[in-house]
Amino acid sequence: MSHPKSDNNTPADTTAGLSRRRFIASTGAALAGAVVPYSQSAAANSNSWEGEADVVIVGCGPAGAAAALFADKAGAESVLMLEKGPVFGGTAIKAEGGFWVPNNRWMRARGLADNRQEGLEYMARIAFPSDYAPNAEFMGLLESDFRLLEAIFDHSASTIEQLHDMGAINVGLPELPNGELITDYFDHLPENRAGRGRTLMSIHKTGDYAGYPGNGAEMSRQLRMAIDASNIEMRFRHQVNALIVNSAGEIVGVEVTDRRNQKLSVRARRGVVFASGGFTHNAEYRDRFLRGPTYGGCAVATNTGDFLKISMDIGASLGNLGNAWWSQLPLEIGLDGLSPPTGIWGTPGDSAIQVNRFGKRFFNEKFVYAERTKAHFRYNPMQGEFDHRISVHLFDERSRQAFAGSYPIPPAGIDASYMITADTLSELVDAVNDRLSDLASRTAGFRLSTDFLPNLEQTIQQFNSFAESGRDQKFQRGTLEIEHVFHSMFLGATHQGEASYRNPMPNQTMYPISDKGPYYAVLLAAGTLDTKGGPRIDVSGAVLRPNGERIPGLYGAGNCVSHPSGDGYWGPGATIGPAFVMGRLAGESAAGSPVKELDINA
Repeated sequence: MSHPKSDNNTPADTTAGLSRRRFIASTGAALAGAVVPYSQSAAANSNSWEGEADVVIVGCGPAGAAAALFADKAGAESVLMLEKGPVFGGTAIKAEGGFWVPNNRWMRARGLADNRQEGLEYMARIAFPSDYAPNAEFMGLLESDFRLLEAIFDHSASTIEQLHDMGAINVGLPELPNGELITDYFDHLPENRAGRGRTLMSIHKTGDYAGYPGNGAEMSRQLRMAIDASNIEMRFRHQVNALIVNSAGEIVGVEVTDRRNQKLSVRARRGVVFASGGFTHNAEYRDRFLRGPTYGGCAVATNTGDFLKISMDIGASLGNLGNAWWSQLPLEIGLDGLSPPTGIWGTPGDSAIQVNRFGKRFFNEKFVYAERTKAHFRYNPMQGEFDHRISVHLFDERSRQAFAGSYPIPPAGIDASYMITADTLSELVDAVNDRLSDLASRTAGFRLSTDFLPNLEQTIQQFNSFAESGRDQKFQRGTLEIEHVFHSMFLGATHQGEASYRNPMPNQTMYPISDKGPYYAVLLAAGTLDTKGGPRIDVSGAVLRPNGERIPGLYGAGNCVSHPSGDGYWGPGATIGPAFVMGRLAGESAAGSPVKELDINA
């Protein structure tokens, strides 16, 4: 295979060509199911194409990388990757780096069984809790949804094993400090019989960290090396704005805006695979589609829902638009349109709680991030408002120091503009009220209730009694292993071994909040790691019309499509593991698709 023609002139501070262009296809005709004519005769002339390949892939995160590598492996003569941003990796470069892979060979080597029926029961219950009926046909799910879950389970292990064997990722099974393997997020449910071992990570091959697990940046680095060694071309700061369609309704190319803001036409002889991420940074789409008030998230800034717009205009069937990979974020970070450096995996601190506008705890602060975030969407129909729209993360000096650097608690010696500080609880409440007043025009007028302070004092008194007894009688904090995994993982490393910060209480996730200041507060709101709704796909990755027919030549994978995980988050790495599988299936399908005619005389 020839060496790649990668475009490496990619300064990280700019992204050219972000303006939208009209789509070539007629929306009305597509929605009516009519054939959409190819309408740009200039582009139909082969001399006018500014690039072409058998398979064109939009996006270079895990889904796009897998699509490219497996399309190449499946025999595509050429593969071209177009990336809107300036760097390789997508949101995965910010991730902890795990990928969720049921029935993988590394867990099997440890003697851990992952029975197919049991694995599918777990996946179905978490993904579609309102439909799940284990003894019903398709476990109570729509057949199309169930078939996608089957595809994820059936192809996960082989996908990761092939990526490992081809040298694209050096895969390993990470262990906790006690030697145990990482559990799934719902290890306590009866459907999760395998329990642990499904989360894998990339392993450093060389250097000081050789043999140790890497993060998302390391995983992306390894994938980039594999692509550089293959017959795959990459172009950065190339935004895809439109699809080019022939008279038979087949996708034959894409319209692109390059770094110089020039409009280009790129031909796809066999197919186009979109792996361009969700719509986290499109405020209009968040408000229109997500299930409740959401303020942004961790996705890279280029994730603005481009494929959602493209797929709507081409007449695709849409699904799962109300769901996301949920994670809380500091309110001010979201309001300013910034992408936080990481998610708030477990509320940091042991002498720490989260309370609602009434000064009361409203969930288990240590349970997994996606489920905590959903609590923000509780709607009060009598009052016509979201009582939990914003929570107050309150902690004392002990947690400020012991968990320094565990987001959103800033590192020692560093203040964060979103962190509110006061010497007394009363002063802290006044300061929180002042901050909310300043932000009211952007938070639907959200304020604390007039009885917030006395309720807060009672809440702290009750929490402290729970901490001393070791039993949270209200929300069972600290009863699940996954809570302790996140709690210990993000205990400030500087103080982890110091006796003054060891927790002598019977429940390590709880310690009495001090009766003396200073006290700290961070306003938290619902956010996402990314969204996961968009055009519906089948098990080949082909994008579907409302009547269930495939749109020829158009494929999707990852967070830009209607994700098979539905409402759920199966375990650590459940964003990345399925992305590899979906990318593989789409890439292989596109590579095996017949060459599309250009209809020059149409």
